[in-house]
Amino acid sequence: MMNLENNFLTRKEFHAGIERVLHEIATDRETQTRRWAQQKQLWDNQAVRWNEEAERWKEQNDRWNEQAERWKEQNDRWNEQAERWKEQAEHWSKQDLRWAQEDQRWEELAADRKAQDERINQRFERLEGDLQQIKLSIGALGARWGLSAEESFRSALAGILTESYGVTVQNVSFQDSDGKVFGRPDQVEMDIVVTNGICMAIEIKSSVDKQAIYLFDRKVQAYSEREGRTVNRKIVISPRVDSRAFRVAKEIGIEVFTRSDDEALFRRTEETS
Repeated sequence: MMNLENNFLTRKEFHAGIERVLHEIATDRETQTRRWAQQKQLWDNQAVRWNEEAERWKEQNDRWNEQAERWKEQNDRWNEQAERWKEQAEHWSKQDLRWAQEDQRWEELAADRKAQDERINQRFERLEGDLQQIKLSIGALGARWGLSAEESFRSALAGILTESYGVTVQNVSFQDSDGKVFGRPDQVEMDIVVTNGICMAIEIKSSVDKQAIYLFDRKVQAYSEREGRTVNRKIVISPRVDSRAFRVAKEIGIEVFTRSDDEALFRRTEETS
């Protein structure tokens, strides 16, 4: 302890004070050193964290650079695709123009074709009218020729039979009041040949079908009932006879005389059926 009486320090006190000061300095230095060590540790730890963060930033930056490179490549591809789309759009525009021109040509051709078809149709209509008129004229001519041929053949047959063989040929005409022949009352005409007590009914026609055969048979029945006479033979004479008319005539007992080739054909058909 410092001597307060004379304000002088003893050697012991001086050394004790020095020792104390040195101790305090040493203690303070240790404390400071420890703090520096702790601070350094904090700085080192912070540096490690900064290094780690810097590494992460470097990695992130590398990824960003890679992504930027990919974006650049993608953008280049988009630009190339856009350029191709632009070229394709120009090509389509040109193609649309050509199609429009082609459609215009097709419309013009269609209009020309329609007009041509109308002209052709008009010609065909006129031609059909002319053909129909010709057909009607030919039909009328054929009908007149057929009737004339029937009458000529009937007159010739009657003349030959009467003059050369003394056969009686009669053109019979009577009224069928009950409509048994035609289905309603009408006049019936037919040719009757009588020789040696044999009565024959003869039908001469330009063409014969099965309806004509049935009609002739009804005429013969009406005549037989009216006159009370048996008709021994029923004869049809025609250059054209339908095959079905042959069958019907055979079934109901009517003799048919026609062209030899038609009759031969019918007989061959009958033999094979």
